[in-house]
Amino acid sequence: MIRTNQIAPRARFPRCMIVAGAVALVFCVPLAQDTWGALFQLIDDNSIVDGDTSNIFDPQTVTNWQVDGVDQLFQQGFWYRVGGGPEIKVSTLPIALEGTTDTNFDLFDDTLFVQYGGPGFDLEIRLTLDGGVAGSGSSDMGEQISIFALSNEAIIHNKIPHLRHFI
Repeated sequence: MIRTNQIAPRARFPRCMIVAGAVALVFCVPLAQDTWGALFQLIDDNSIVDGDTSNIFDPQTVTNWQVDGVDQLFQQGFWYRVGGGPEIKVSTLPIALEGTTDTNFDLFDDTLFVQYGGPGFDLEIRLTLDGGVAGSGSSDMGEQISIFALSNEAIIHNKIPHLRHFI
């Protein structure tokens, strides 16, 4: 008698479904990874900055800037406009890269970097907090904003965004 290890079609169907589901998940996850931002906090000496790069319903990115325990900022936001179109909140763009860094090795993150991917352009925002000595009331928040055209067509057809900064 010869035995074959044949599996009944019913038994193979669930296995096929599991494999198909896993394959679909592997291919769909990268498509769903457009980051929509996150809460962040920067700390340096006497200063703290809080914000949210994902807050698409409120026109603010930085929500708090405290110096020696006193709030210095109500809100700050970044908006862009392409050509003659409407102004749009930067945080509605998908985030390609985002992170905070401790640039002065005091064990607290003091710099935020966010790279947004727009239609035909990339927009990068870097916020750097430089706090003062405790009790001095001094602090500085630097902003570096860069816009990169991804093609010559974007430049020729005026598809480079204009940036608006509201405080």
